Amino acid sequence: MKIFWVSYFGKTIIAMTALDLVATIGLVFNGYSDWLSGIWVSAVWFFANALVTWRIAEWVRSGKMLSRRQVFIWSMLKFPVLYLVGFWVMMLPSVRTDGVLVTFSVFLIGIVVTRFFSVRQKIMRF
Repeated sequence: MKIFWVSYFGKTIIAMTALDLVATIGLVFNGYSDWLSGIWVSAVWFFANALVTWRIAEWVRSGKMLSRRQVFIWSMLKFPVLYLVGFWVMMLPSVRTDGVLVTFSVFLIGIVVTRFFSVRQKIMRF
C-alpha cells in the first residue's frame, strides 16, 4: 500500500495547501480576511474527503477483501457523514461561501497541476 503523501491524492492535497496559502496571503493583503474561515474550513473538509477516497481507492486497487462492516463504516463515513458535515459547515454564518468557492477552485487547480507534473514525469522518462 502506498503512503498517502506519495499517492496522487496526497500530491493534490499538497498542491492545494500551497495554493491555499497563496490565496490566503493574497486575500489578506486585499482586505478579504473574512473569507479565511471559508477557505480553511473547506480545505480541511477537502483533506478529509481526499483521505477517505484514497483509502477506498487503495483497497479497490489492491483487491483486498473487506468485511461488510468495514465497507459499511467507510461508506457511511464518506457519503452521508462527510457530506452532511460539509453542508452544515456551509450553513454556518461565520463561513463565507466565497472562501469555500476559492478553495474549490484551488482544489481543481491542484488536480490540474498534479496531473501535469505526473504526466510530464512520465514523458521525461522516455
